Amino acid sequence: MEDNGKDRPKGPVRLSSLGEDPSRDWESGKAIDVSAWREYERFQEERLQRELEERESDERDGEGDLSFDEEGPRKGRSRKRGEPSPKSEAQVLSKYQGLCAKKECCSTEVRRKVLYELGGDSAAADRVLRSLIGDSFIDDSRYVHAFVSDKTRFGGWGRVKIRQALRQKGLPEDIITEALSGIDPEVSDRTLRNLLLSKYRSLREDPQCKFKLLRYALSRGYTYEEVRDTVDEVLSSEGEDTFNQSR
Repeated sequence: MEDNGKDRPKGPVRLSSLGEDPSRDWESGKAIDVSAWREYERFQEERLQRELEERESDERDGEGDLSFDEEGPRKGRSRKRGEPSPKSEAQVLSKYQGLCAKKECCSTEVRRKVLYELGGDSAAADRVLRSLIGDSFIDDSRYVHAFVSDKTRFGGWGRVKIRQALRQKGLPEDIITEALSGIDPEVSDRTLRNLLLSKYRSLREDPQCKFKLLRYALSRGYTYEEVRDTVDEVLSSEGEDTFNQSR
């Protein structure tokens, strides 16, 4: 049957009641364009990626960082007058041994900072990094597992957001995938449920409550497949009473 666009909804796409036909609007029962919802999911992922890139850029600017290639500094902010001159290789190694002993660090971020402190000496930066890795001050697998655990349990992040944040750091895909596979489904489900219950308190009188709950969960890095049953459960619960009982 030819699609003339007449049955497609105007404005934001609202999913049907979860567990029912996703091609039907959950208020009017009219047919909706499911592909538009999928496009919205892609939009959410792209927006999240931009936010991560902007945050990473802000962090670099705050550290006074400067990236270098083999031939010297790349185009960007030059070293300001009064800034300290490059440190010796031994000084930088000692500094980052101390820093990495206190908290987990990843190789890509440490190399960027070391490269700056060594005035763009790539060979020296690589030697420092090899020493830190060889002495187990840095272990990317250990860092990724710690990052995943922290963001899952305390940050309320879903797998999509965690993966994008780790990719942004330039970490190996196989390490990221392996760490994400270790997420406890019960912990993840409980975290998502508590996030949605809390959000529901401010949306319970909103006619688009379901759509906004879904949008909120997607922005936290959860997929539609992960959130649909949980949103349905929250909406069929007793609201604030259920929220208090779950605490």
